[in-house]
Amino acid sequence: LGESEEKTLQVFNVGTAEFVLSGSYFKLGAAFSVSPVEGTVAPGESVQLTVTFAPPEARSYLDTLFILCGSDTLKVALTGEAKPLVFYSCTGNETFEDTTGSYSLWVELTDYVADPAVKIIISTDYGETFTVTMDCTFEEGHRFTVPVPAMEQGTCLYYYFEATGPDGETYRYPETAPEEFFVLYVSLANNGDTNGNGVIETSELIACINLWKNGTLSLEDLLQMIAWWKAGKIQ
Repeated sequence: LGESEEKTLQVFNVGTAEFVLSGSYFKLGAAFSVSPVEGTVAPGESVQLTVTFAPPEARSYLDTLFILCGSDTLKVALTGEAKPLVFYSCTGNETFEDTTGSYSLWVELTDYVADPAVKIIISTDYGETFTVTMDCTFEEGHRFTVPVPAMEQGTCLYYYFEATGPDGETYRYPETAPEEFFVLYVSLANNGDTNGNGVIETSELIACINLWKNGTLSLEDLLQMIAWWKAGKIQ
């Protein structure tokens, strides 16, 4: 809802006479529109029609596009579904440096869900399962926040938001969660040497490998850390 989507339709004239496109035949409801609405298609030629779906409200839509081709009329079924806009924005993928205190994560909702109960759902196993739930607190405007305890350098937290209305209907952000999720990353300091002893230890290298697997550390940086680990010191 609040967005539009376009699809194209190629119409070929396989007859021996030209046919005329006329807007009078494109009598569609408020959700669908077609362009161009005027034109002539010669025999053996084709025209590309663009069908735009811009729903005015959240629900399913069904319509029929009639295209007059000479003495024949083509009928094209049009369907679309508009889902409600529940979330405006959130912290999203974020990098923090502090390893003490907490990180304030936030999400902003529209007015679609009245008096929502908002939670953050967290994974502690690299997004495999999401088992930790924390309640978010209403702050102001449309924003809900939750403090997440600070973590060690080089660690990641995977999360998504969930809002539930009085009717029990639940919405997630990202919409396809838990298949998709956001990542909170605590950046590495001292070139991956989290304890500052001038050496990349095996435990630190394993943490770096996990970061690389999850896309938060580049291959170039990982190879550099492997070289330092093999050398026994940061050079």
